[in-house]
Amino acid sequence: MKYSICLLVLLVLITNVLGKGDKEQENGKDNQKGKGDKEWNEFTEKYGKKYKSKLEEMTRRSIFEKNLKRINFHNRRPDVLYKQKLNQFADLDEIEKNYFKGALLEGNITNDAAKYGQKSLLRSLPTNFDLRSSPCMPQIHNQGSCGSCWAFSATSMLDYYNCKKTGSFTDLGEQHMVDCNHYDKGCNGGFYTRAWRWVTENSGQCSETTYPYNSGSTSVTGSCKNCSVSGTCSGYKWVFADSTSIMNILTTIGPVSAALHANDNFMAYDTGIYSESGCSTKVNHAVNIVGYGESNGIPYWIVRNSWGSWWGDNGYILIKRGDNVCRIEDYIAYPTV
Repeated sequence: MKYSICLLVLLVLITNVLGKGDKEQENGKDNQKGKGDKEWNEFTEKYGKKYKSKLEEMTRRSIFEKNLKRINFHNRRPDVLYKQKLNQFADLDEIEKNYFKGALLEGNITNDAAKYGQKSLLRSLPTNFDLRSSPCMPQIHNQGSCGSCWAFSATSMLDYYNCKKTGSFTDLGEQHMVDCNHYDKGCNGGFYTRAWRWVTENSGQCSETTYPYNSGSTSVTGSCKNCSVSGTCSGYKWVFADSTSIMNILTTIGPVSAALHANDNFMAYDTGIYSESGCSTKVNHAVNIVGYGESNGIPYWIVRNSWGSWWGDNGYILIKRGDNVCRIEDYIAYPTV
């Protein structure tokens, strides 16, 4: 009898412990699910995400959760120099992400960059140099879901150098370049040197006011329209692919266009100095280098992007200098006006 009572008490204790463990495990799953729901809901609300069906929402959420896991893992690493964050790209598949890039290397561009690049002699350079606040530097624009990064990179430089020459700033229209430049492929890609060649032959480029940008929302190249040109271009120059030559050009002439490979880590950039060893050797995105600096002994480029001011550090990214990260130092050029 005494033995039976002891056994009964023991069974009750075991049942309570197991029940408590199951409840805690279930609560943990609920909390984890609740956390995922919270982040997903915040993401869809912040970026105005609307989906056509429950199936599409499930697909998008699956992509989002993979990116969330990847970003959290990256941000926990003690050996990285930069942080990542969730942004508007977090629910896009690989094909859709390509719509936001668009640099296409064709013809003799690779040979031209090596053959004609200006190599600067060593001279005393400032430790930090930053053109972001220059009155001739245009505001950050957003190319949207059109592979027109090349047009934004090219036009930003024409904005700057025409302003520097005339003393008056005119915001030139990327849409004019996307629609009318027969050397490139509109929303299907292009390159800034070919774009400058077209502007030179066209005797100028129309302003944003007279030829506003809309391909970012339509994802298609528009029909070429006539307009009165504002900014001009007389050609372009390559810069030799080494950091000293690029720094010399930045400090003596001005900002430059550059191309790199933009992968998922680049697209999720938040703050810090971007350094990446897993890039493809093929460039797919055009940007601008507008300065350089050093932080805690680590040199970096100040790089202007065309994904809106919400992306990265108010539309900019710091990229480690001197290591040719993702080929950022290979295809440096600027327009002449």
